Amino acid sequence: MKQSTLPEIPETALRDYSKGPHIERGWKRLEQELGPAVVQRRSALWWAPALAAVTFGAGLFVGAKFLRGDAQSAGVSAEHPFVPQPAAGPVAPAVQAPETKKPNKAVPPRALPRVHDVELPSVEEVMPELPREEPTPYTPAPQAGPPEWEQLANAGDFAAAKKALERVGGFDTVVRSAGPGELMTLADIARVVGERDQALRALRRLLEVYPGADETPPATWTLANLLDQAGDKVGAAEAYALYRRLSPSGDFAEDALARQVDSALDQGSLEELVRLVAQYENDFPNGPRLEEFRAELAKRSGAAPATEPNDSAGSAPAGNPKDGVPAEPTKSPSK
Repeated sequence: MKQSTLPEIPETALRDYSKGPHIERGWKRLEQELGPAVVQRRSALWWAPALAAVTFGAGLFVGAKFLRGDAQSAGVSAEHPFVPQPAAGPVAPAVQAPETKKPNKAVPPRALPRVHDVELPSVEEVMPELPREEPTPYTPAPQAGPPEWEQLANAGDFAAAKKALERVGGFDTVVRSAGPGELMTLADIARVVGERDQALRALRRLLEVYPGADETPPATWTLANLLDQAGDKVGAAEAYALYRRLSPSGDFAEDALARQVDSALDQGSLEELVRLVAQYENDFPNGPRLEEFRAELAKRSGAAPATEPNDSAGSAPAGNPKDGVPAEPTKSPSK
């Protein structure tokens, strides 16, 4: 790289600060303010202009040196050094010229792709393949109280209870997970809305799954009545017999045995009729239908009906229509 030297500064370019009207005015003002002592020192300040010139020249030399080093570090050519121009008047303090930077070339804007033109990566490319897990079966949260359909049934609104069952999967779905009490309620809902088959399914499931539950005897009685109403006399007789075995002293024990006698009369089985009437006499000697069953048995067997002796001598047996005494009203079993 070509080295450059500072040009010599002509003396005419330097300003003489020791002469001039402003200097004389300054000394006169000092003489007035400070007194004659300052006048004696006036000749001692002859070296002040020379010191100022030397200081100014040294500053120019040092500034030019640092300017050359900055230009080299920034990659600026040394062929164009900064040269101060001589001033027409008094020389002003040197001011370092600001460093100029080369203008950047204009970069044309890049056209951005439109969104629908960009092909987005798939999920498999962005995320690693995760292990697949089997879905967990839905388990309904435990309820604080009875389900809606059971609450509606307990309130007597069986039609609304039927609709509530449909909202939770239907009658058959609820039957498979119901307990003994719920199965009895389901049977009641089905009977009231006219779904006899659904009621039979609920009752039979109760007898099969919960044979020792407290609801089993009344469920057996209801099942026997539904079978009897459907015309299944044999199935009804079996259900009545099961009820008597489960609850021999229950509220419907006498009615159940009487229904068995009626079934034997309808089937014409004399042997079964003899056995059931004898059991009725033994279990319910004061039964309301005892005389009726004796008369039917005598008619079927061809023998005279047996009568019990009356406690009152000479009086006719109670309930004999020939004597004008009305017979005791028989109990009509509830279905």
